[in-house]
Amino acid sequence: MAQTVTMFKVLLLGDGATGKTTFVKRHRMGESEKKCVATLGVEVYPLKFNTNRGIIQFNVWDIAGQKKPGQLRDGYYICTQCAIVLFDVTSRVTYDNVPNWHKDIIRICENIPIVICGNKCDIKDRKVKAKSITFHRKKDNLQYYDISAKSNYNFEKPFLWLARKLMGDPNVEFTEMPALLPPEVVMDPNMQQMYEAELKQAQEAALPDDEDDDLQNGIVFANKSSSRLSNFEEYFDAHEKPSQPSAPTTSTAHQGMLYPRESESRQIKDLCGLWSFRADKSQNRNAGFEEKWYEQDLAKTGPVIPMAVPSSFNDVTQDDTLRTFIGWVWYDRIVYVPKSWKTEDLRVVLRFDSAHYNTIVWVNGQHACRIPSHLPFEAQVNTLIQYGDANRITVAVNNTQGNNVTSWKTDLTGPQYPPGYFIQTYEFDFFNYAGIHRLVRFYTTPQVYISDISVVTDLSPNNTEGSLQFKALIISPERYRASLTMKYELYDTNGKVVASVSGSGMESGVLKVSDVKPWWPIGLSDAPGYLYNLKVTVSGSDILDVYKLPVGFRTVKVTSTQFLINGKPFYFKGFNMHEDSEIRGKGLDLPLILKNFNIFTWLGGNAFRTSHYPYAEEIMDMADQLGIVVIDECPGVGIRSPNFGPASLSHHLSVMNELVRRDKNRPSVVMWSVANEPKSDAPQAEAYFKSVINHTRHLDPTRPVTFVGNKSPSTDRVVQFVDVICHNHYYAWYEDSGHLELIQLQLEYDLREWFEKFTKPVIQSEYGAGTIAGLHMYPPVMFTEDYQVCCHCKL
Repeated sequence: MAQTVTMFKVLLLGDGATGKTTFVKRHRMGESEKKCVATLGVEVYPLKFNTNRGIIQFNVWDIAGQKKPGQLRDGYYICTQCAIVLFDVTSRVTYDNVPNWHKDIIRICENIPIVICGNKCDIKDRKVKAKSITFHRKKDNLQYYDISAKSNYNFEKPFLWLARKLMGDPNVEFTEMPALLPPEVVMDPNMQQMYEAELKQAQEAALPDDEDDDLQNGIVFANKSSSRLSNFEEYFDAHEKPSQPSAPTTSTAHQGMLYPRESESRQIKDLCGLWSFRADKSQNRNAGFEEKWYEQDLAKTGPVIPMAVPSSFNDVTQDDTLRTFIGWVWYDRIVYVPKSWKTEDLRVVLRFDSAHYNTIVWVNGQHACRIPSHLPFEAQVNTLIQYGDANRITVAVNNTQGNNVTSWKTDLTGPQYPPGYFIQTYEFDFFNYAGIHRLVRFYTTPQVYISDISVVTDLSPNNTEGSLQFKALIISPERYRASLTMKYELYDTNGKVVASVSGSGMESGVLKVSDVKPWWPIGLSDAPGYLYNLKVTVSGSDILDVYKLPVGFRTVKVTSTQFLINGKPFYFKGFNMHEDSEIRGKGLDLPLILKNFNIFTWLGGNAFRTSHYPYAEEIMDMADQLGIVVIDECPGVGIRSPNFGPASLSHHLSVMNELVRRDKNRPSVVMWSVANEPKSDAPQAEAYFKSVINHTRHLDPTRPVTFVGNKSPSTDRVVQFVDVICHNHYYAWYEDSGHLELIQLQLEYDLREWFEKFTKPVIQSEYGAGTIAGLHMYPPVMFTEDYQVCCHCKL
């Protein structure tokens, strides 16, 4: 059987004449199998390495010609996973440009692993000494190696370091050396030994306070007025490395992303409505990046149409090519920012609640953020906006599925297809709606602000007393920290304070409530969905920031036979829903949300699963308020080989981080689901999902974790790790089609088999039969409404 190949895209950058092409051509296979990407002026060299973790292939992108930092098209950087930057140790100016190449990379690719290599170390006339090579020590995720392309010296070391970083395994080793061309020169062994000793000594020395500080901070910012994205670099430093409070409770915390709520200290400006829109229908779908559409009004780049935000773009027009469009679509809108927001004491944040899928945002032509997500993302934009004036927000969205925007794309060639024709295949059976799907807003906070709040509730055995453990993350400039006071007040639905506590620098604590009113699901109480309001106030000489968080007191516990909420057995009765509708697609639709919940409660439902992606926070709010229980599922649908690799795993863990961060305080959320119908009988699935499930359990030990599967008890390798078994089986539909008389026998057999093997609660998470509306026949046959009704009655 063919060995799995794990592939990564590598940028090879550096000034002209530093030996980049010579370096990459040393690998025999890379030279023989190289491919040209004419639209971007690059050659791609596939370099394969045999490792103890299987074959790793680095697809090395080598630019044609002598480019300088800032001259490369953005399309060159998209979906890059790592980079190598070369300089010439005999030319000081090429090393001086390394920080500029680094800035160019992180502008688009953010914090990817990067190796800096000093080439031509076989030459005796070395101008860049080991003691002056310090840039990599002042930045995260950087490594340095001396190399000599012509002598093959240290050829493999940059790739081994990148492999360990990308695989998340420091023990990755090459099981055999790559096939290299014979060396053109032989490096003097005495000189090699001397350089290695000097480099080791330099690495152990304290960082000098010399010209390299200018190298790190000054060169790019020297001409800020002409730098396309210099303000983004300021944003990046401020946003990715915020000032953290010194309290131990926040020393390892990630910056939060609380749902925008207006308060005494916070304002919101809605940016929804009609935006200008165009799809990039160029053959390579990269014209927008190549022509830099983000640098001007979208209407000046070509024909645009109005597009509603939030909504999917697919059903809005009569253009059938747009309904099924795959690739980059572009939005822009002119918005005004109040002059009153121009103050050193205020942060201005641009927030998108969700876009599908890969999204890049520019403000006034300057890069603000980039993320692939069904979940919220945001950027602080103080340095990008013009106060009291017009501002252009440009958004590019790509609906291609996979680990990057080129995965799962199948090119179709031959006389029966036009040039450049391709399709996209999915591992799911619902329509791939795309666009800006949820709310877009500016919101403000003070510079001293509440970044995150975590709450965990508990109840006494008789549910009469409650405790609420809280933990807040306060972001503050250094000058304010010593004088900060935090106050935590819990209000009931009548606006009465039932518990409060305050203190200097208090970022965690407990609130006790006697005669507490628990949050109950529908069916377990006459008053379901009771919510308190936790008001958090941060003060100095005056009130600085206020945030109000709805909370509910409830507990969750799983035994071998029961799912307990507040100590009472809970039986899941509900639905797997989809967050879509005609015309608006997956766009946020408040009337439809209300209608769905009214139908839901009218039918007697008490739970739903967010199949198969996180739902809008407005839907989750309604579940909290109505007492509807939620199984909160991430967008991991149909995961199978080769998606059990390290790149997918890293992304999966990151998505769980975001999902738990967003929904951790919701009483309605009683269980996390990490996937829907993966190939859980595959050997690779066992280690993969053990990592995902354990990671999720570590993020939130208060809730059970599951995944939703469709394999059998005898073949499934993942159920052993979950707390509750969720099983999909469409009786008398996909198997034994048409035989309704078998449903009850087979259902009971399945449930017993799952329970007897794993001794865990079992939820029949999917079942049913499809139908054509209005089609009737009796006795019932498949696809009639009558057959569907009989199927549900049997279950």
